[in-house]
Amino acid sequence: MSRFTGILVAAMAANLASLPVLRAQEAEVRQALDATLAAWNAGDVDGFVRYFADDNWGFYLDGGLLADAVSPQQMAELYEAGLKPNIELRHVGIAVYGNTAVSAAYMVGSIDPGFEGETVQGTWRYTETRIKEGGVWKI
Repeated sequence: MSRFTGILVAAMAANLASLPVLRAQEAEVRQALDATLAAWNAGDVDGFVRYFADDNWGFYLDGGLLADAVSPQQMAELYEAGLKPNIELRHVGIAVYGNTAVSAAYMVGSIDPGFEGETVQGTWRYTETRIKEGGVWKI
């Protein structure tokens, strides 16, 4: 076996050995993603915001400009006003890079704002970036 072939085989073996760790991390991210969505659907503000880093921001379903996240108090007020999301994720893809993960999926379902408008139904593209902070994968 040539030296190059030996190096290539060793690199492939190291890569294969890391697959179980990578799969476990992807499963952790998926659990956090599912728990975040379940809390949102249930109106569990504390459970929902648990999965957000303090300095998060993003684009939201309203199609508006880049914005800071809604505060826990604002979330509670939205639920008190009648917010009722009923969303599920489909075709979820997750890639983990150390303590950072990127996820993409389709969000499917409905959101009843409970105020100023009718229930919105649809399929939306969804992406997020999470970091592992204090043992929790946070957006």
